This record gives sequence, structure tokens and C-alpha cells, in this order.
Amino acid sequence: MLSVLLWKEYREHRLVWTALAFVGAATVLSRSVLLGAGWLEAHSEAREILCALAVMLIGAYALICGAMMLAGEYENHTMSYLDALPGFRRRLWQGKFLAGVLFVLGQIVVLMILCAAVSLFENWTQAGWTFAGMLLAGIYGLSWGMLFSSFGRSVMSMILLSMAGQVAWAFLAGVLAVIFAVIVSVIFGMRDATNPGWFGAGFFALTAPAALVVSALVFTRLDRSRLRAAPESLRVPRRPLNASWSMLFWLTWRQARGFTVGLAAFALFLGFITLLEAVLLWPAATLIVGVLCGATAFADEQQGSYRFLGDQRLPLGRLWVVKVGVRFGVAVVAALLVLAPSFIGALANISSSRWNSPEGPYHFFAAVFQSNILVDLCPPGLFLTLWLVYGFSAGCLYGLLFRHGLAAGVFALFTCSVAAAVWIPSLLGGGLHAWQVFGPPLLLLIATRLVVRPWAAGRIASWTTAVRLTPFVVLAGLWLAGGLLYRILEIPNVPQRVDVDAFRASLPTPEENEGGRLFRSACLRFDELRHTLQSQQAPQGGAPGMPGQLLPAGGMAGGVVVQAPARTPREQADDALEHGWPADDHELAAWLDKLYAGEWAPMMKQAADLPTGPFDDVRNMTALESLKVLDPPRWVAIVLAVRGLQRQAAGDDEAYVENLRIGLSLSRSLRDRTPTMDLLVGRNVEFFLLKGLDRWLEKLHGRPDLIRQALAVLSHHLNETADDLKDQELVEDLITKNTVEEPLPLLQMYLGGEEGLPQRNDPRVQQEAEWVATAWLVPWERARQARILRVMFDGDPIQQGWLHGPAKGYGPLPQLGPYHYDFRSKHVRLCEARAMQLKLALRWFQTDNGKPAENLDELVPKYLPSIPLDPYDGAPFRYRLSRGEEIEWPPDPPDPNARAMPPVGGQPGAVPAAVQPP
Repeated sequence: MLSVLLWKEYREHRLVWTALAFVGAATVLSRSVLLGAGWLEAHSEAREILCALAVMLIGAYALICGAMMLAGEYENHTMSYLDALPGFRRRLWQGKFLAGVLFVLGQIVVLMILCAAVSLFENWTQAGWTFAGMLLAGIYGLSWGMLFSSFGRSVMSMILLSMAGQVAWAFLAGVLAVIFAVIVSVIFGMRDATNPGWFGAGFFALTAPAALVVSALVFTRLDRSRLRAAPESLRVPRRPLNASWSMLFWLTWRQARGFTVGLAAFALFLGFITLLEAVLLWPAATLIVGVLCGATAFADEQQGSYRFLGDQRLPLGRLWVVKVGVRFGVAVVAALLVLAPSFIGALANISSSRWNSPEGPYHFFAAVFQSNILVDLCPPGLFLTLWLVYGFSAGCLYGLLFRHGLAAGVFALFTCSVAAAVWIPSLLGGGLHAWQVFGPPLLLLIATRLVVRPWAAGRIASWTTAVRLTPFVVLAGLWLAGGLLYRILEIPNVPQRVDVDAFRASLPTPEENEGGRLFRSACLRFDELRHTLQSQQAPQGGAPGMPGQLLPAGGMAGGVVVQAPARTPREQADDALEHGWPADDHELAAWLDKLYAGEWAPMMKQAADLPTGPFDDVRNMTALESLKVLDPPRWVAIVLAVRGLQRQAAGDDEAYVENLRIGLSLSRSLRDRTPTMDLLVGRNVEFFLLKGLDRWLEKLHGRPDLIRQALAVLSHHLNETADDLKDQELVEDLITKNTVEEPLPLLQMYLGGEEGLPQRNDPRVQQEAEWVATAWLVPWERARQARILRVMFDGDPIQQGWLHGPAKGYGPLPQLGPYHYDFRSKHVRLCEARAMQLKLALRWFQTDNGKPAENLDELVPKYLPSIPLDPYDGAPFRYRLSRGEEIEWPPDPPDPNARAMPPVGGQPGAVPAAVQPP
């Protein structure tokens, strides 16, 4: 039988085989023509092109051969003859496959001989690769041809379908390769280490055997039918369960399958369009899909057959469930097709996505829609489903009310667009709940169930329909309004304790605040001069503050000259504050002289002589402006302290006291109704000046008048800054209110990250920030933001903790809450300042009396009006004279409220343990 079958296939295929062989020969022999024209020498890639064409010709012939093997029998009406032969179809399929392999090998042999004859191959390696490519293309094309040939009855149709199938499989294999590569990289933690190309090659390698197996199974199904006994269901008739359900599903699906195919193609088209601007086009695309599916749910019954449904007495409840359920399933599948291109694109770019940070979670849907709004503000689940559900429910309702499908679609699209648009500001505002959104469309779907009976009876335009429909429409509207009202009511209504507008009015204007304005201008002038000096010193290499001085390597072998970094001015100044003025540091002295040649120093003195005013004007300041880094005041404090030590070394003891007065005035200005960052910098200014004051006292000889002046300056400063946190929450409240009124910079930072990140200035981020800022202008969102602000500043800890709970989605506002101050840090700084008071008073006493005070009571009232209090326990400071032993200070207590000097031996006020010197 095999020989007869091979002879039959030879007679049927010889014409096609010969024609394709001539085409291949002409292609290969064209090499001689091209060589004579000199084209091969001008195009070095010509050999590779001809080899590739030869491989493609083998693949094309193999596909045609496979398509002819099985479909040709049906087309020539010879399959009945073959089935009449003894044996099974399995042997028939095997014989045909063997014949196809022989025909393809024949083509390969002919083309390889011709290629060798015209010297197309440069070496044996190229010949081997070409032969391997022909074999693979032949097997691949033959398997695809036989796969589709087993299903069809027309050779030409099967050839076209095989080609289309190969293209579709190439795309699908690429997608699957990317998905598998991503899954493997995520599971095994190999970022950028998994190449999708290997998975794609694996899928293609499995294609040929899989196609041959499927082809054999399909072609030989008649054999299995002959050998299999009749199933029990055919031998014993049995009434199926839920016959009406299965019948309705079958009828509904037959009505919907054509619509489903068309909608699937349309949805895929929308998916590629959505790639242009996914976050904007996804709502519109899924809204349209929902309206189409909903409006056509009963469209097949609107052309006259609706009376048939009533006559058949089909259960209307089941009819409604099946019709609505099938169309909603179609809508979900169509929505997934719309999402598919964006979904695949996000998977392909998962390793390079800016939303895939190793330090935090991967916001996948933010990457799918290329939008930062879906990170923390808008719930991804609601954004994905809201538009589809609203469009489908409105389409179902109007599909029953209107017989004409176009009218139903237009009215449904308008209604659902308006209803869904109401939720857009709340989506952008954050904190939206699913029950608020999906209540109205669910009520409309229930209403469609109630009007099915009037529709089936042909009385849709009747008072019965109005009576059944009106309550649900009204209830849906009330639900919508209630959901918006709940946006406000879910935030606790905390009464405002203070009048922020009155506090704003109490702040001085720039004209009234000459002292603070002068301090700020002086600091800016100082910073400009410092940067100018730094830029001038950069080319000199050995200038202070610039790295790169050439220093000899003293003790190193050979006296090698090495490149050693020079100390910066800040390091030199810190060293002077720590150990005193270095007499041999001429570079630091020259740098200070250049700084003091600027205009800032007289401006600082003039500002210190004026009444203290706020360093920054917070009346219209926003949060981003308040978070700036204040380096100039810190630098000014360091320079003032170091300059005072320099002048003391030159014999001018009065200079440090004057600089102390100026610097502490600057510190008070920074802590006078200013943002938290200013307040902290003001405390730093005080710290640097007090540190320099220690060094000044170490080098001071006599001069009780200067000590008295320094003590008076410090005491006045401490009295003025005793409660520098008094108005701090009011300041932060005012700044937050200003920020909410001008939210664009804050939203741009919230959506795009910190200043300097590339996405911060992305036009898309700026556009999304404008969307959110516009959403905050809606009345109910504005009222909600006002309540959130009152909870942040006036609520109790429980309310504030609830506001900061997990997954609340309140956006950037909770981040603007009042600063939680480190009271332990405040106590440490206050201890240092009051201890410096005691140092000055004790030094003054010793200068006047020639000996130290025996106890602190001797300082009152001449040197101090009272003994300073320890801020940790509220008790006066304690003091004793050392007898020469070292004092071992106890470690920091774990409790920040513990005493700075804990009792020893159970005696209150006991001193630390004495340790004998070594």
C-alpha cells in the first residue's frame, strides 16, 4: 500500500514540484548574471541574500506540499477512495507525511547542488548553515501545511490560512516569550538576565512536532470513532438538567457570536489606539464597549420576535439573566482585549520601568497606563472597571426602552458619560470606595429586570414602565449624591481652634519687618560672595577649600609626591571652633578677610540693631518654599564665630561679643514665626556661636566687662526664645493652607518625585498635576480637603492616626501635617545654652573674686537673677568644684524624659561618680 500511495502522490505533486524547482534554479542561477554585471562586488551581502532566498523557497514549497497532502484529497473527491482501502487513516497519514518529506528533501538536494555549482558558498561553514536552514524551513513549512490541510477542503485556502497562521503564531510566540522571561526573572530575582529570545526559540522548536501531532489527531479521528463504542448518553436517553438554561444560553450565544467577533476586532483596534494616551483613552474606549454590549443585549429581540418570547412563556427572569450575563461576559473580554497591548507593553518594559523601584513596590497598573495617578491616588480596580460598568448598565436600560439601536446607544452614551464624569474629581482626589461608585449602575440593572415584562408584552411605552422605573432612577440619583456627600462626611468635622486668617493678618509686612528683611538680604549677599570666591579659587589648585594640593610624602620611600585633598573652608572653620584659632593658618585668615570685604557684614550689624522680625515672610509661603535648604545662615554663624576668634588672637577681645550679639539676633529672626526648617537652622546658628564662645572664654584673660556683656546678650536671647514653638503649628497651618490654594508645585513633586529626578519635569507629570489641582476645585472635594486640614492640625491623636492609616489614599495632604518636634533635641540645646550662662557667670565671679564660687547660690543676684533650670526635670542646675579627679559621665538614658544627671546612691542631686586619674 505504501508504494502505491507514494506513486499516487508523485503523480499529483510532480507538476508543482517541478515548477518550484525551476523557480529555485532561476533564483540561484541569477548569481551568474549579477556577477557579470559587477553587482556582487558592489554588494557584499548579496551571497547572504541569495542563500536566504533559497531557504525561503524551500519553506514555501514545504508549506504548499503539506497543504496539498490532505486538503487535495477532499478537493479532488478522492478521500472516499482512500477510506475504502483496507487499513486505518493513521497509515494513510504516515505515508503522506513520508512522501512530503521525500519531496522536500528532493528540493533541498537540487537547490544545494545548484548553489555549489555557481560557487554561491564561500566556505563549508556557509554551506552547512544554509543546508541546516533549508531542513528547518522544510520541516516547519510542511508541518504547518499539514496542520491546516487536515481541517480544510480547498488547497488554496489552506495555503493562505497556513501563512496567516505562521504570522499570528510568530506574534503570539514573541508575546509568550516576553511573558515567560519576565516571570522567570521575577521568580528567580534575575533582573535583565533573562533573554526572551531563548524562550521564543523554544516555542518555535515545539511548533513543528506539535503541528504534526495535531494534524495526525484531526485526520485520524475517523479511526477512533470506528473503534469507540457508543457513549452511554446516546444509548440511554436522558433528560438534561436545566434544559431551559442551556437552551437560552445556546440561543443567546448563537445570536451574539457574530457581534462578538466584530467587537473583538474593534476592541483590539481600540487597544492599539489606547497606547497613544492610555490614561485618557481607556475610559472612553471601555465606556463605548460597555454601551455597545449593553444596548445590543436585547437588540435581536426588538425586530418583532419579542412577541414570540411572550407566546413561548419562557421564564423572563432566566431570559434577563442569560441575555445580560452573556453580553456582560462579552464586554469583559472586549475590555481585556483593549487592555492587552498596554498590558503586554508594561510586561516587556518591566525592568526599565520607572515604577519598578527596588526600594519599593512595583506599581504595575501605573506602568500599564503610564500614569503616576494610579500609584497612590486613584484605585486601579475602580479605574479599570468604572467606565465599563456604567456604560453597560446604561446600555441595557436604553436598549429596552428604545427599539432603534442607534437611539439607544446615543442616549446611553450621554447618560453614562455624565454619571461617570461625576466621579472623576473623586478618583483624582483619592480615597474613593467601590460601594460609592457601583451602587447607581447596579440599581439601573435591577430596573431593567423590572421592565422586561412590559417589554416582552409590547407595552414598554406605558405607565407601568414609568412606575417601575422611576423609583430606581431616583434612588440611583440619591445614591450618587449620597456617595459624594459621604466624601465629605467620612472625614471627622473637627472645629478650627484658631483663626489662621487672623494670624496671617498679624504677621508683619516686608515694610514693617526691616530687620528680618535685612538679615535675609545679608545672607543672600554672603552666599553669592562665598560662591564667587569658591569659583575663583577653583583654577588655582592650592587654594583653601579646593582639593588637589600636591604634598610631599615625607616618610614614604623615595620621597614620592602624592596628590592629597586639601581641607575645605568648612573643615578648617570647624577645626577652629573645636580647638581654637590656628595661628599658622594663613589661608583661612585670607579667606575670612575676603569674605568680610563684602557688603553683608555691615548689613548684618544694621539688622541686629533693629527690632527682631521673621527671617521669612510666611504670609503667602507654600510647603515647597518652606522646605528649602538654608545653608547661608549656617555659614554666616560659623564665619561670625571664627572671625571673632581670629580677632581675639589679634588682641581684639571685643569682636567676639559683637559677633555673638549679631549672630544670636540672626538666630532669633530664624525662629520668629518662621517655617520649621528656619527654626531648626536658627538653633544651629545658636549652637555654632556658643561653641565658639567656649573657645573665646578659654583664651580670655580678665575683662569682666566683656563677660558681663556676653552674659547679658545670651540671657536676653534665652528670654526671647524661651518658647520658640509657640506659634509653630499656626505657621505650618498657614503654609499648608497656602499650598492647598496653589497646589500645582506640591502635586508635581508628589507625582514626579523630588527636585532633580528626570520625571519631575516630565510634561505628563505636569499635566496630571493640573488634573488633580482642577479636581480639588470641585465643591465637594474642596470641602473634603478643608476637613482633612482641620483634622491634621486641630484633631486629636486618634483622629490624626486614622487619617494616616494604611491604604487611605488621601494624596499628599497628610504629608503636610504639623511637624513632630524632637523635644529631646530641644532640651539638649536648651541645656547647652543655660550651661553657657552658668559658665559666663562663674567666670565673671572668678574674675571679680580671684577664686571659683563654692556653690551656685553665690552667683545670685549679682551675676544671675536666678539659677537656670534643668529642662529635663525643672530643677535648678547643680554644681560642685572638682578636687582634681576626672568625672565619668553616665551614658544617655533610654527614656528621653529622664534626668540629664541621674541620682547616684539614691540621693537626689548626687553628682556623677568620681574616677581617680590614671
